[in-house]
Amino acid sequence: MRLLTYDREGARRLGAWVETSVVDLPDAVGHPVFPASMEGLVARHGGTTLDAAREALAHPGVIEEFSVARPRVLAPLVASVHHVDRPVVLGPDEALDQRLSDGELRMLPQIACLIGRPGAWTPLDTAEGLIFGYTMMTRWTHSAGGTSRLLAVSLGPLVVTPDDFEPSGLRVQLRTDGRDLRSEPLNITRGEILESVARISGRRELRPGEALGIAAFPGMEGPDGFTVRPGTVVELEAAGLGTLRTCVGLRTRPGTRAHRPRNRDRQP
Repeated sequence: MRLLTYDREGARRLGAWVETSVVDLPDAVGHPVFPASMEGLVARHGGTTLDAAREALAHPGVIEEFSVARPRVLAPLVASVHHVDRPVVLGPDEALDQRLSDGELRMLPQIACLIGRPGAWTPLDTAEGLIFGYTMMTRWTHSAGGTSRLLAVSLGPLVVTPDDFEPSGLRVQLRTDGRDLRSEPLNITRGEILESVARISGRRELRPGEALGIAAFPGMEGPDGFTVRPGTVVELEAAGLGTLRTCVGLRTRPGTRAHRPRNRDRQP
């Protein structure tokens, strides 16, 4: 299942990406206790709540009746990123204010898992139960004087539930200003992801809603990625996960759209 968060009259609203449409999930389910936001769904740990959503979306006519015209997609979760620098969380098409950094700006694109249950010292065979879903994440760091500081993370647009996510061979594309920079298959297996989650839970408690970077873009496994110039539009794209687009050096309101060099497909 592919989930997202969009803006509905100023409120964060839970949606599903079905075929080429965004469907308002609470309206499609039609039950008063169904969570209205991704945060509420994570608090329920998915489970039978997600089963109700799948059942609702399978009904004829639901997609057409509850589709959302021209949704403004936001960061999927007001995610808690475990880092001493307390970085800003950006959504898709949200611009990074270059004034946050007075030195070299670097970016590291990653695939992240979103934690759905608390866990500490979690055994490998139960680590998958901690994961709510997978999304794309870009880490933005300021580098100066031999030290680096995490300024912001971009998240989204789609969250794919574990039953629909297969990392092996997933091709990730990286573009700057509309030009293809790299296109590589993700070099990680599901088992390696679970090993990472279990290992990190042995160092500290994982919390629901936390975005955990578990796979860097192929060939960019270093701590800070590569340098980005002001004004650059960076796009990270993967099949099923959508396109995470960030414009560096402009200041916008959360959820507003940065410049789109070109429309590659009909993913968010």
